[in-house]
Amino acid sequence: MRQRVTRSRSRRQRQPVAHETRARILQAAGQLFADKGYFGTTGKEICSRAGTNPASVVYHFGGIADLYVAALEKAFAQLATSGPLTAAPSRGADAKQKLTSLITMLARTILGPPSSSWPVRLISREIIAPTVMGSGLGNPKLRAMATVLERTVSKLTALPHGHPVVALSCINIMAPFVILPLVSQQQFTQFFPTVSSRPHSVEETAQHLVRFALRGLAAAARDVKRRGKA
Repeated sequence: MRQRVTRSRSRRQRQPVAHETRARILQAAGQLFADKGYFGTTGKEICSRAGTNPASVVYHFGGIADLYVAALEKAFAQLATSGPLTAAPSRGADAKQKLTSLITMLARTILGPPSSSWPVRLISREIIAPTVMGSGLGNPKLRAMATVLERTVSKLTALPHGHPVVALSCINIMAPFVILPLVSQQQFTQFFPTVSSRPHSVEETAQHLVRFALRGLAAAARDVKRRGKA
């Protein structure tokens, strides 16, 4: 009886340790996958960064492919908790606020510390270089987010959902957030030294991207109306 109680207590004590180890591996893997891509990352690198046994990836996730799926799911889960990506707006004013919040959130995340920006960077890499596991733009979570953005742009331009200008405007808005996450902050400041990751500079960048997007949408809507193609 005493032996069974001891074994049960031992299992309960190991569970939090195993959970903590799994979380460390997932965090390390997410950062490495975001930096180097799936094919450029090894299980040995992940375990080294996580400070775990070299066999930990297989033990906790079944292999590096399943670990990549878990990291991508965590990245989507973190973005999904953001208000701007959860539901389409019902009015034009709501749409403006939603787009402003979305752009600001993405700018703050991308220009923030690498440890917190990896989810966006990983998703960007999956879009540009899709894997079999992630499905690239065919990923249902990405498609759902794209639908919210398209409906937001539709409200702001007063153009119907599915209009070519709406689709092209979505590409214009999201293109910086697909490319920028793949450029290191050091490279970014080398090309554009006046833009940095300091808090005030990040806010200025976010505000500029918001103004650029909103004015671009207004101009596109006026152009369609002028040409009578709405």
